[in-house]
Amino acid sequence: MSSQPIKTDLPWDTLASERIFENPWFALQQDQVRTHTGAEITYTYMQHPGVVAVVPVTADGQIVLIRQYRHTVKDWCWEIPMGGYDEDNSELVARKELLEEAGGVCQDLKYIAAFSAANGVGNIRCEVYLATGVELGSSQPETGELIEVAAKPRSEVMRMTRNGEITCGPSALALFLCEQHFPDR
Repeated sequence: MSSQPIKTDLPWDTLASERIFENPWFALQQDQVRTHTGAEITYTYMQHPGVVAVVPVTADGQIVLIRQYRHTVKDWCWEIPMGGYDEDNSELVARKELLEEAGGVCQDLKYIAAFSAANGVGNIRCEVYLATGVELGSSQPETGELIEVAAKPRSEVMRMTRNGEITCGPSALALFLCEQHFPDR
């Protein structure tokens, strides 16, 4: 089996592009493309401004999770606070989401990494922050959010992540990315 070099140029040409749906949260884009084989196909995907995910850690080392009802999967899901960009500054979005969804404020906020959250269906970029020294108050969920807040020992949260109990992919990856940065407690 021979390995071929990976090309760095874009292998598909966009021939035409049209926004076919738009709401305040995302848009659907439909492109006519010529693929690497020469075939011309229609490719529809979500365009999204991106999200910010926050892994909150309290002063005593517990990780704050939210349990949120998600209508798309008709289930309750363990997640971390996360929200879409509505400002130009991702750190402001991180602080806002921590307060809204978990009722938390933090002493320190550290940028960890970014990743593509669903690159097969959209361009959602997720920026991950680690919030430490988190103090919890009352959450202020948006009208369409049904959220419960729970602070859990780090070992339990990472066990939940490894065992698939945290089914939100971006939440699980954010926890793994932050794991090596958790404060020693």
